Amino acid sequence: MIFYELSLDRLNRNWDNFYRVHFERFMNDDIGLLSSALTDMDFQSEFTINEATERLKRGYLLYVAKKRRKIIGFIWLAVNDHLLPYFNGTLYLHPAQVYGFNGYMHKDLRGLGIYNKLRSYAYRDVQKMSYKSAVGLIYAWNKVAIRAEIRLGFVPIGYISFGYCATIRFFFNSVKKNKITLHDEPLILWRKLYKRLL
Repeated sequence: MIFYELSLDRLNRNWDNFYRVHFERFMNDDIGLLSSALTDMDFQSEFTINEATERLKRGYLLYVAKKRRKIIGFIWLAVNDHLLPYFNGTLYLHPAQVYGFNGYMHKDLRGLGIYNKLRSYAYRDVQKMSYKSAVGLIYAWNKVAIRAEIRLGFVPIGYISFGYCATIRFFFNSVKKNKITLHDEPLILWRKLYKRLL
């Protein structure tokens, strides 16, 4: 997985669009619209409405794209710290930094640049709140997403490799700008097998 960082003063995109899509920071009044959007997704959402409510209470920001009073896309911006489920670790953010994740655009509107316009809007908005940079995380095989990050102005700041070698968990982190901690130990697979046998 490759970590990318965007200095918000280098953001090189605006959010003008020709598709009559409106961008805004999520308001709690729209919880019903968000619930409908999650139900309407063409794949399983990575979060529930209850988890969304908890994230908002923790200070996370949710930005949405709306068309005809429906939420057709969104992106979360985490602050302070965020659990990374891919390898059961926590990413610690600098006070003036956000982490973009769980982005989505309705299947009928993908490939039109609307999602990157939504991100541009979100990053400009948090810049007004004194945030200075944004980070993102992408699997190295996802070339389309990597090109989109670079077009938006992101630059790579390191990578993370993780997995198992002969049942021993390994983790390599070359990201120097952010602290990342693991919640699993090297022999976690053995412990899980042992517990199953009991």
